[in-house]
Amino acid sequence: MNYFSIIIPVFNNTNEEIDRCLQSILNQTYNHYEIIIVDDGSNRECAAYLDNYKRNNISIYHKTNEGVSNARNYGLKFSHGNYITFVDVDDIISKTMLEEADKILSENDIDILYGLVEYVHDISSIELNRDLLNNFKLLSLEDKKMLHTHMYHLGMKQFWRSNSYVSRGPVAKILKKSVMDNNLFNTSLIFGEDEEWNFRILESQNYNMAIAYNTWYYYIFTESSTLHRFRLNFIELSEQRLKIMQSFIWNTNDQVELMKEGFSVIKEIFYRYYFSKENTQSFFSINEDFNQLLRREIWKSIFRFDLVYKFDIGLLIKYFLLYLRILPLILYLYNITNKKVR
Repeated sequence: MNYFSIIIPVFNNTNEEIDRCLQSILNQTYNHYEIIIVDDGSNRECAAYLDNYKRNNISIYHKTNEGVSNARNYGLKFSHGNYITFVDVDDIISKTMLEEADKILSENDIDILYGLVEYVHDISSIELNRDLLNNFKLLSLEDKKMLHTHMYHLGMKQFWRSNSYVSRGPVAKILKKSVMDNNLFNTSLIFGEDEEWNFRILESQNYNMAIAYNTWYYYIFTESSTLHRFRLNFIELSEQRLKIMQSFIWNTNDQVELMKEGFSVIKEIFYRYYFSKENTQSFFSINEDFNQLLRREIWKSIFRFDLVYKFDIGLLIKYFLLYLRILPLILYLYNITNKKVR
């Protein structure tokens, strides 16, 4: 029987988020686990609220703020489980996650077990009381290569089931403690740390990996999430993240998927930076700024015309909209239309 250590970093989260997350874990149909909460320098109110949860299988550790990667590594030091998993406190997990994982891990020698995540806006839509599932696949060397390619844009169909997919984050993944001890999070990064960690693990061909095609984890969308906050240096951080991903490229399939991700990042830059209420630039200024941006080496190395023979029709259209400098105008008009509709 396996013992799981669930590590949860916390930084100034609301009582509601903390309750919702921890309740989803305490409702597990499997009881052999511990919860390690790492308070990463939260305010007094949040820290005090966390202490209310102290009990036999829940440990609370308070530390100075050093970032989520440091907090995860810190929690690992105090773990007793033979398997490790991570949960973000503003999300929830399926009540059968650990029981389903235990069944698979007890019958197979697996170093890393991937589950599926789903992105949800409406918590009431989540099916928390489903039956146990046992749908999994041991990954061949070719499967691992495909998973590596998937991690660039999350677009490979074999790693999706309906609205759920294998994500780039450390969540919905269960790792042997020995594997995690040798693959700590890079604490020098403040953006792209999840991608770097994931690709670094996939670089090793020696780990036995499997995918449980079960939705184990629910990303809860909130406007206040760290992922959606306005950042003055958002463009620079996005470029850093793309450079990290680029450093792990194995083949042209990876390069094409990175180009697709590049277009997604451009969309994020427009909606989360250029079109945000905090940015007061005119469209003409934005357009000029963006055209200057595309002259940087990182963007030139991502949007490569020599790969056109591997483009699908959607990527081909996006490429030429970018090349003809029409893409910013389309995004601008779409943004104006959307505001009017709302």
